[in-house]
Amino acid sequence: MFKSFLKQSVYRRSSVIVESSPRQQIEIFNTHNQCIRRNFKTNCSNSILKTTSNITNMNEISSPDFPSNKTRLMGMSKDEMKQLLEKTHPHIASSFRLDEIYKFMYRFGARNFNDITVLSKADRQSLSELYSIDLVGNIEEEVLSKKDKHTRKFLFAFENPKFVKSENQLATNTTTCHNKGDADVDTKTISSTKKLPKQQKEFNKVEAVYIYHPPKATDSFGRGTVCLSSQVGCSLSCAFCRTGTAPIERNLLASEIVSQLVSIKHHLQDFPIYMSEEERKKATVEKALVNNIVFMGEGEPLYNYKNVQKACEILCDGCGISKRKIIVSTSGVCNLIPNVVNDLGVNLAISLHATTNEMRDQLVPLNKIFPLEVLFDTLREKCFKNNTRHITFEYVMLDHVNDFIDDAQRLVHLVKDIPCSVNLIAFNEWEGSGFNCSSHERIEEFSKFLYRNGIHAPIRHSKGQDILGACGQLKNRNENKNSVSIHLQKMQHVKASI
Repeated sequence: MFKSFLKQSVYRRSSVIVESSPRQQIEIFNTHNQCIRRNFKTNCSNSILKTTSNITNMNEISSPDFPSNKTRLMGMSKDEMKQLLEKTHPHIASSFRLDEIYKFMYRFGARNFNDITVLSKADRQSLSELYSIDLVGNIEEEVLSKKDKHTRKFLFAFENPKFVKSENQLATNTTTCHNKGDADVDTKTISSTKKLPKQQKEFNKVEAVYIYHPPKATDSFGRGTVCLSSQVGCSLSCAFCRTGTAPIERNLLASEIVSQLVSIKHHLQDFPIYMSEEERKKATVEKALVNNIVFMGEGEPLYNYKNVQKACEILCDGCGISKRKIIVSTSGVCNLIPNVVNDLGVNLAISLHATTNEMRDQLVPLNKIFPLEVLFDTLREKCFKNNTRHITFEYVMLDHVNDFIDDAQRLVHLVKDIPCSVNLIAFNEWEGSGFNCSSHERIEEFSKFLYRNGIHAPIRHSKGQDILGACGQLKNRNENKNSVSIHLQKMQHVKASI
C-alpha cells in the first residue's frame, strides 16, 4: 500500500530542499530542542524550521492548480460523493470502494486517485478524468513562533467566488468555482469581461494556527490543536479583538474550512501516507500531531452555520476526530446555540467577557441583540436541561475594565447550575487595541475567587503572541491598516463610557 507514493517525498522549506525517506515519520516535538523531523539533512536552528514567508506559492505542499473541467471531491460529505458517483461510477458508489475513497481522502491523506491503491487501475484512471481530490486554496505563508517553538500560523489564500477578471486578465471566457457540495454557494459559471471593481479581490485570505502542547507526565502523547477560521473577516467588531477590525467579506465554504485542516496535516506530514507500513499499524488519531480542533479563528462560526455543520461532519466522519475533541466558539448567537449542543454534538464555548449588559454591549456588540438574560436562558432551557455536557466560558482579562471582584461575584451567579469552566484569558495585546492586560495579581485574585465558589477557572496564557497568532489576534496583515486607527478611535469612546 502506498508503495509508489512512498518511494520519495520532497518538501521545500525556504530555500532548502529536504529529501525524506518514507520511513522518516514526523516526530512529535520534544523538550530537547531537536529538529521537528527525524534525520533532516539540513541545519535546523532552535528546533524549528526556517520561516517560509519568502515563498509565495506552496502548491507542492498545499494544492496544485485545479483544472476547471473537473469536479473537486474535497469538502464533500460521503452522501454527496455517493450521489455524484452514482451518475458516473455506480459500481463504486454502491460498494465498499466509496468508503475507501472517503477514508483515503480525509484520514490517510491521499493527494490523487493513484494514492488510493485499493481501487483498480482502471477505476483510478476513469475517476481522475472526471474528478479531483485536490485541496482547496493554498498555504501562502507560514510564520513560526520564536517564543513558542511548536506554534505556527498559516496564511491561506482562497479563490473569491465574486471575483470577475478584467478583459486583459481573462484567460478564458469562463471560470468555474467551488464544489457542488458546498453550502450557500453559487455553483454557476462566471462569465464576464467587466472591469474589476476596486473592492473585489481575486483571493480571500484567512489565517489558521497550529499549537502543540508536549505530553504531560501523566500522558503518553501530546495535544496538537488547529484553530480554524470560519469567515473571511468578522462582522461582530468585539472591542478587544484584532480580527474584528477586518470587515466581513464572506463566509468560508465547507471545503475551505476542511482544507485548512487537511493542508496543515500534510504540511506536518501527519497522515498515514507519510508513514511506513509498521508505523501505520501503530498510528491512532490520538497519537497524531493534530488531535484537537477549535473554531476560534476568524469569524463567528454560527453566522456560517451550514458550512460549519458540514465541515464538522467531515472532520468527525472523514478525518476520524472525536466530537469531544472539537470546540465551536460563539459570541452568543442564541437562536443557533442549541444546534451546536444537540445536533452537532461537539463542545460549546461562549465568549462571555463581561457580567453586565452595559459592559458587554461595549465589549461584545452582539449583546445588544442577544443580551445576557437571553443567552443564559437559552443555555439552561435549551442546551443543558437534559444534557450534562460541559460548557466553556471564555473571559478575557482587561485591566480595570472587567477584572474586579464584583465582576467575579456576578459571574458566579450567572453560571450557577451550569456544568462549566471559565477560561480566564490573559489579554493578548496588539497595536491599536486600546486595552491592557490585567496584572498577574488581579487575574490570580479573580481566579481564586471563582475556585472558592466551586467554579473551575484556569488561567490561559495563549501561545503565538509574538506572531499575532494568539486568541483574538488573527487577521490578514495585508488588510487595510486604516481599520486599526479607526478601531482605536472607537475604543477611546468605549473606554470613556466604561
